[in-house]
Amino acid sequence: MGFGEHAEAAARAGATRQEAAEAIGVTFLMKGGTATIYGPRAFDAFCEFESANSAGEDPA
Repeated sequence: MGFGEHAEAAARAGATRQEAAEAIGVTFLMKGGTATIYGPRAFDAFCEFESANSAGEDPA
């Protein structure tokens, strides 16, 4: 499961942008080197799914 699927699942579960940002921030603090690359991409994906869910659209 890639970050896109996780981002979509979080958005469908009702996570907020703040919660997603905090979760990604924790990976930075845990010295997750790849998190510095994939974290922003995951957040962008989450924001797209969250916006689609808010608009009542099916993001898939």
